[in-house]
Amino acid sequence: MEAQGRESPRNHLDLGTILKRILETSAKSSSLAASITTVISPCGWIRINSVRQKSTRPMSMTNKSQRVREVQLEDIWSVGEGHTADGLPFVCRWRTRVLGPPDVDGYDRVLKVVWQYSDADTGAMPSTEDSQAMRTFEDRLAPALEHDGHAYLAAILTLDGAREWIFYSSDVQECVQRITDMPQEREPYSYELTTESDPDWSWLHDQILSPFDLDEGRSEIPSIQSRPWWKFWG
Repeated sequence: MEAQGRESPRNHLDLGTILKRILETSAKSSSLAASITTVISPCGWIRINSVRQKSTRPMSMTNKSQRVREVQLEDIWSVGEGHTADGLPFVCRWRTRVLGPPDVDGYDRVLKVVWQYSDADTGAMPSTEDSQAMRTFEDRLAPALEHDGHAYLAAILTLDGAREWIFYSSDVQECVQRITDMPQEREPYSYELTTESDPDWSWLHDQILSPFDLDEGRSEIPSIQSRPWWKFWG
């Protein structure tokens, strides 16, 4: 695994302007837009890469995989920990079973929510205070996006001063709105959102879960367990 660089925000905009820019970018083409939009809202960094134009119809499970929803409601998680090739420690939690085509119809975009709690290239793991703050954030984030099957939280990676929540959905605009509508602390949450097309869930399999030998039910890393998510503080 390699630590990813993080861009600095370019503009200070309200939510209305953010969504307007997203829609303007989407409307320029019926296919994926080529540009990247990077903005900042009062409650976090938002980096939208290639947003498709969406209708305003209420969320429906009609075109979404029922298998995704079944695994989501089972809510069983595995956890693994170890070190990267550079010696940086990491902890990864992921939903089991691990899904992929053809069971993921209607969840064709990966949405990465990143909370940077320390400097990159330090290998820092979260303090008790950081862990508590991020758990409160996750307890709000996951239900906001998942309660009706709109999005699916596939994995959470803690590595090199940052925690990354990996969601899959098909409507990024609605995800942004739901995250913005979440309850906030006295100080607004500081996080970065990035999204891209990933119909095969390649980011999950190739970038997040590649250290683990999931086909054999074991891991190259010694610590791997399965239990309900709330047993893991990470």
